[in-house]
Amino acid sequence: MRFIGYLRVSGLGQVDKDGEARQLEAVRTFCLNNKIELADTRFEAGVSGTVDGLDRPELSRIFESAEPVAIVLERLDRLARDLMVQELILKECRERGIKVYAADQHFEDLASNSGDPTRKLIRQILGALAEWEKSALVLKLRKARDRKRALTGRCEGVTPFCATPAGAKVMRYINELRILKVSYAQIARKLNQRKITTSQGSKWNKNQVLKYLETERKWKAALCVETSEKNQPTPSSLQQPAIVKSAS
Repeated sequence: MRFIGYLRVSGLGQVDKDGEARQLEAVRTFCLNNKIELADTRFEAGVSGTVDGLDRPELSRIFESAEPVAIVLERLDRLARDLMVQELILKECRERGIKVYAADQHFEDLASNSGDPTRKLIRQILGALAEWEKSALVLKLRKARDRKRALTGRCEGVTPFCATPAGAKVMRYINELRILKVSYAQIARKLNQRKITTSQGSKWNKNQVLKYLETERKWKAALCVETSEKNQPTPSSLQQPAIVKSAS
């Protein structure tokens, strides 16, 4: 039987971080401690744990293996954090005769029920805890984004060219030329003559000048709206009308 390490990170932004290396180290340590030869590894990059097993390219390759295989994971939640998806993938493994092991547990096939309801219960409790942990993390990150957005007016996405120090200078120059009624094509030529490039490092043309001006206009409009909303007085801070007592 060939033992294959299955590694997964759910977001493309995690691909260049330590997720793959950390999982691989845990899998290798597990195999070494249990005197298992790790034949291969499969890395699922940017695939959510809510995606069914057959819709995952690397896991599908394991399923289609012509020889008996076993999957080794860092933790069971690397298979799936969603309990329902996790159970469906384990069911698929059982039907295909594929054993599943997790590095943070004892050397036992997690895909097998073995007629032991307690083992199934424990597996499902661990799956439910993983699902809860994910939900709690999502909520925590959402609150952090909301706090940052409230403080800075921005949280996610690429910073607009006009909001960078270098970009602000370029846009100021473009706007000065527009005040002088210089055409978009002429502005592009002047920028290229000065060897000023776009944010992508390419040469300017009239369409790009128009596009950057429009982006700046939208960004400033959004900034004004956010600033206005922040400065709105709360109902509790509104001045209450004075109570005038009538003369008795």
